[in-house]
Amino acid sequence: MNKKALKIGVTGKILKGDHAGWFVFIEDDFKNSGGYLILIFNHHDKHQSTEGFDYWAEDKNSLDEIYKEADWEIQWSDENYLG
Repeated sequence: MNKKALKIGVTGKILKGDHAGWFVFIEDDFKNSGGYLILIFNHHDKHQSTEGFDYWAEDKNSLDEIYKEADWEIQWSDENYLG
């Protein structure tokens, strides 16, 4: 399992780095904003979160830079993540 890999359209739990213990979802938002929307929230179901915020990245390089600066290690939901 590569906890440093980026996944688009999959919820993940941030295990290490900025906002450890919170959850992340990276959305391909090119149709609307022309980039990637990175949602950070405090509940494994983003619709039930009581706190959250977002980042926006214009391209894959910007997305990689945000990911690197946050020093994230993420367990993605498609890797038997249980919340």
